[in-house]
Amino acid sequence: MKTFLSTLLCSGLIVLTACSTTAPMMASDTSSATTAPSAQQMQLQVEMVRPTEHGQILFLRDSKGQEYTTVTDFSRGEKFDGHIGDTISLTALEVIETPNVYMIVPSPRSIKVVN
Repeated sequence: MKTFLSTLLCSGLIVLTACSTTAPMMASDTSSATTAPSAQQMQLQVEMVRPTEHGQILFLRDSKGQEYTTVTDFSRGEKFDGHIGDTISLTALEVIETPNVYMIVPSPRSIKVVN
């Protein structure tokens, strides 16, 4: 019994060690997004608003035609009350570049309708 537990514990430690060392490597290998950390004020035009269970997804475009998305979260007191075609300003804490679109991580409650 002691040998069995010893073998089981050793193999369990090996499995735990293997999981903890390969998971971060896999995450970094499969990620095709790049992150540009920056706190910057942005003005964007609203192209579409899609409601979700806990917030909204805003599809946005800048003056050069670059597409962006951001997510509002009702639990953090964020709700976009504007309309398609409105220009908004927001404080971007982070802009994440993906192959098709830039994703914005906004500062909480920073999304405001400009016009």
